Amino acid sequence: MDPGTCGQQIVLQQQVNGTDQGRQQGQTSGQTAEKTKNLADAEKKGIPKDQLGPSGKPKVHTVNHPTKKSAEDAARAEGQGKPAKDTRPNKGGPHFHPTNKDGTRKKGKQNVHHEYPD
Repeated sequence: MDPGTCGQQIVLQQQVNGTDQGRQQGQTSGQTAEKTKNLADAEKKGIPKDQLGPSGKPKVHTVNHPTKKSAEDAARAEGQGKPAKDTRPNKGGPHFHPTNKDGTRKKGKQNVHHEYPD
């Protein structure tokens, strides 16, 4: 028997017997084990599916930076104008928001908090 075809026969035999790894874990087609786990975790926490990224993990809303300057620069690069500073937020630490051309904070998914240490 050709050594190259031996491996192919094993894979085919596993698929015919239903021992394919994806089927064992009860995954739907196109999802990895990690994505399936992430989706289950998000469902337990009550996170809506529209707030999840392609990996099944929640989308990033907060980015931590080591310095105030790096947070401000990141917010400036993400926006079209001078970043808006939020020094006394109700939740989280002090941070900058990216802004639009007219100086207003970006809305929705584009409104990322660029936090810096106190």
